[in-house]
Amino acid sequence: GPPREVFLMIRSVLEERFKLKTHMETRELPVYELVLAKADGSLGPQLKRPDIDCDAIIAAVNAGGPVPQRQRPTDPPPCGAMRGPARIIAGSIPMSQLVNMLTFVMADANGPAGGADARLVVDKTGLNGRFAFTLAWTPEKMPEGAPPPGIPPIDPNGPALVTALQEQLGLKLRPARSRMEVVVIDHVEQPTPD
Repeated sequence: GPPREVFLMIRSVLEERFKLKTHMETRELPVYELVLAKADGSLGPQLKRPDIDCDAIIAAVNAGGPVPQRQRPTDPPPCGAMRGPARIIAGSIPMSQLVNMLTFVMADANGPAGGADARLVVDKTGLNGRFAFTLAWTPEKMPEGAPPPGIPPIDPNGPALVTALQEQLGLKLRPARSRMEVVVIDHVEQPTPD
């Protein structure tokens, strides 16, 4: 797809300018697998199947139709999700989008130094289709200042993210290792001034 083409284009510029030499390698990296928390496969009280057909809505928007509007500014996009302080509110998203958002949330939670320890979250729920939910938790470090207008304040005594995931959505994060393709840099130089 386009991201790979863009990557290859950028790489060729870097190879020329910085004498960059790289190779691809498959490595075992630590990840979090998002799995169903209950053995019977039941979902948490906040995880619901939305009553809107987003595939049809997205197809209509792509064909030049109107973009569905939110009822209130604090509502999530009907076929998307929004991330606020210590919460994710989804109108209708697939699990693949939730794991992407959780990857960012986990990296944020570990602070700027969390970069090196940042783990991808991988979807192992086996849940297909789209879901609507509100996930709210109490971060280890409470943000300063008042929340944005219309967003409820964070409950200082609420659950941590992993507990909230389990209690509200019926999902849990399981540390695991996964084989992934990574780019390894073999050589790079300072460019000579033009």
